[in-house]
Amino acid sequence: MKADPEIQRTWSRILGEVNQPGDFLWRKLDEGYYVIAHRLQAGTGTVASGPAADYEILRTLIPHLDRTRAVPLNFRHDCEFTGADVLKSWAGKLDADVEAGVLHAYAVVDSEAFGESAASVLRAAGLQVERAREGLRVADGPFIQRVNLLRIVVEMVIARSGIVEAQRALAEKVADEFKLYRRLYRRFAQRFHEFEPAVLDHYFTAYPDASCVAAGWDYWEVSGRRPSEGEQVFERAMEEFKTFLTADSDGWLAGLLEGACQRGAA
Repeated sequence: MKADPEIQRTWSRILGEVNQPGDFLWRKLDEGYYVIAHRLQAGTGTVASGPAADYEILRTLIPHLDRTRAVPLNFRHDCEFTGADVLKSWAGKLDADVEAGVLHAYAVVDSEAFGESAASVLRAAGLQVERAREGLRVADGPFIQRVNLLRIVVEMVIARSGIVEAQRALAEKVADEFKLYRRLYRRFAQRFHEFEPAVLDHYFTAYPDASCVAAGWDYWEVSGRRPSEGEQVFERAMEEFKTFLTADSDGWLAGLLEGACQRGAA
């Protein structure tokens, strides 16, 4: 996701202008996208107080505040965003107070509006899109992908990107994921053609010999990985899958009720 120079300049300006305790600045970057810098009163602030401490101010400034998400500029998480610069690399000495927690710097994003527009962008690319509890469920033919919208919003803020760029990057990422799924499935179908290969939900499935019980491999295991890494994960999994499919079924079918697996029966 590419940084927007104007958004970075906006961040730099408001971080540099909140010099006195109690100073509060905000800017609207786009519909449903705001950046805020608030210097705390001496001795009153901790990192834990965060954007919640500013709620009374924000609710008079930002529409639909109850459906927004606040993302600190110095967001810390176990996920990594490829190409995203650390705060100090572009904010210089301004990052010290942000990291110390005496300067609250964060973006507020209308997550519902972001989700709706992201779904529209994906539908325009010919994909089927449904809202899901954690974001979006996107389908391209038999293949399905899940989209964590909050992660996209966080990446947008950390990368100093705009909404249009974030949704472009999302559409590109989803398209790349589907290309990988299709490529891997072609290899799966060729490799296990005698086992009636198919795609079911987010699984590649195959029927072990003489069984009506389908074995499946979750292709979401390669989601979010680099293509080369995804290929390695797939190859390791397929070796294990082959071992299972070609194993004697007497043992693992023994627990099923007699007659439960009579494929082709009326």
